[in-house]
Amino acid sequence: MESLTFVSRYLSGVETVFTRPIRNYDEGEQNEIEEINLLCPGRPLQQRNQSNVSFQKRKRVNHQVLDEKLMIQGHRYVLFNVESIIPFREKHKSIVKSRHRSRRPSEYELEKLHCQQFSEWFQKRVSRLVEEGDARVSEEIKWLALGPHTSVKKYSGYFVKGYRFHTKEHERFLKTQNSGVVVTVKGECFASPRDKRPIFGVINYYGSLNDIIELNYSGKLRVVLFKCDWVDVNRGVKKDDMGATLVNFSYLTHTG
Repeated sequence: MESLTFVSRYLSGVETVFTRPIRNYDEGEQNEIEEINLLCPGRPLQQRNQSNVSFQKRKRVNHQVLDEKLMIQGHRYVLFNVESIIPFREKHKSIVKSRHRSRRPSEYELEKLHCQQFSEWFQKRVSRLVEEGDARVSEEIKWLALGPHTSVKKYSGYFVKGYRFHTKEHERFLKTQNSGVVVTVKGECFASPRDKRPIFGVINYYGSLNDIIELNYSGKLRVVLFKCDWVDVNRGVKKDDMGATLVNFSYLTHTG
């Protein structure tokens, strides 16, 4: 038995308990073209290639053309969460505020206008700066201003920061569940459109994972986004007598 165990360590092309990769193997794969994964680097989950006994695996991925609404939402999320874009967002906020000063809109209305108009303004602004030869415009900013390709990759599983996630469709017939998502948001927020000013707070949002979408910017940047159903925190979340959080997916929030 000891001899067999020793020999199994050196068998070429044969997967054994000693040579198989760990379950949450996180080395990833090298791309032929170097890409930068913005926001939250991770890797798609992979599945065994039954036709090959080696460690080669194939990703649970398919290519699709994203509809316009989802593309706008995804690109907007990227622009509002990349640090290098902050100066542009601040500039656009001041422009929106001065442009509508006469009718004195609320902070909520100004934020909504900023959110709706920033993407188009940002593209034109960067294009003009590039024509002027402004050295402050980095390659990353140029790629983001051009927007993502309409063709995207969709995965059924993703591994990030030590956690495995699966879409609801993938785990439909599984006994395990990895589609639950919780996001803690720290920052200014509005309780309702009637609020005149935002307040700083910490809010936990609970959701279930529908899609894992990878946006591609000029073949140089890629951003993986989770598309989720989010529960209305005012109606669908409560604490039980033991302090555990109960989430009711009958009450979903509107995501635009």
